[in-house]
Amino acid sequence: MVAEAGYPRVICPVVFLKGCNLRCPYCMNSYIVDKHADTNPISLEKVFSKLHSVYATTVLVSGGEPCTHENLSHLLKYFRDNNVAPRLATNGTVPGVLGNLLHHRMVDFVALDIKADIFADVPDVERGLGIGYAELVKQSLGLLESHRNEIDYEIRTTLYPSIVSLDVIDSLSKHIPRGARWVLQQFRATDTVLQKEAKSVKPYDDIMLAQMIELAKSNGVTSVAIRYP
Repeated sequence: MVAEAGYPRVICPVVFLKGCNLRCPYCMNSYIVDKHADTNPISLEKVFSKLHSVYATTVLVSGGEPCTHENLSHLLKYFRDNNVAPRLATNGTVPGVLGNLLHHRMVDFVALDIKADIFADVPDVERGLGIGYAELVKQSLGLLESHRNEIDYEIRTTLYPSIVSLDVIDSLSKHIPRGARWVLQQFRATDTVLQKEAKSVKPYDDIMLAQMIELAKSNGVTSVAIRYP
């Protein structure tokens, strides 16, 4: 797949790794959430051949959750050794792996998906996301901020109405590192969403999106934008 999502202003191929440690109701890649999902495997050689055929100099590794794969660093090294700059999209719940990748400069860019208000009361945040979710993502955010001078990153939040409200935007925006880029992704009710109920959820309208942007800016976020995936 070729897309801009996950790496702003750069069109690049995307490699999706199956398997995820979360079960977000609005996930559009539900067919690869289960690491045992019946999919057609593609060899690394075939992947690289495709990258070469489109003259790709960058590649985004997404999922699923890439950081749950024990061979992720080998994959990223393979790309880099073959002159393809690797980027990473992660949910931030495996900060140990992310920290190692950042320390060894294995990626040039990271998209951190913050799915809920990690600064709210922990029991409320972790309902459906797992015990420890908030602290793990906070650690990942801290790691990215500490490496900001070396590696570019963006924070992104999907605007799923039952999870992300104006109050959530208000809370998160007060903790977004100053100077960091925050992308608010519009929710899309596609046929591939994980939970059937999500297919009937109505996305926020443009008026609400504008209010969210204004609220974030009023709390000091200087780089915030809406993305339509």
